[in-house]
Amino acid sequence: MSLFGDCITVREIDKLVLGFSKEVSASCRTVIAPETGFQNFQQYVEDRLGISPRWANYLVCMVRKAERFGISSETVARLDISKSIEIFRLNDAHKAKALVSRTIRQGTPLREVKRQVAAALGQPAAGEPQTIRKVWRFSPSQWSVISQAIKAVNLNTGSDSETNAIELLAADYLAGIGLDERE
Repeated sequence: MSLFGDCITVREIDKLVLGFSKEVSASCRTVIAPETGFQNFQQYVEDRLGISPRWANYLVCMVRKAERFGISSETVARLDISKSIEIFRLNDAHKAKALVSRTIRQGTPLREVKRQVAAALGQPAAGEPQTIRKVWRFSPSQWSVISQAIKAVNLNTGSDSETNAIELLAADYLAGIGLDERE
């Protein structure tokens, strides 16, 4: 069973998206009932379009964002619904347009679209560990030694990342006492 009911294909969903985007005005949620004779938006999308109100809300948001980004509904309809929803999580019109174009042109799989969106949003890729935040309290003399060590590592490596410097210092210490980082 699909999200939209029994026996409906991705292409049929895409056609619904295109048709839906043409029917939806900027104020569809407030004026849909009087214009169509339906009691409310929920009844309209369930009875007329055969989709859930939740998916209809996704589609409305997606269509509005596409319009703001200057991406035509015909172009959006060329994408699978899952790819469209994923891409329009982006708030950058240039990145969204480029990803839409590339996805259509190359037939990018959903998993790769998700990875590219996550990267554009600055989120770690799947499988990458989340960052860990640790707060330490140092005395002035301790911080003096630590900050000198960080500066020395950064000068030596050409980096300006304190986090990487601390990691190198720790790895160097462990190697010096004969322990591997994984132990």
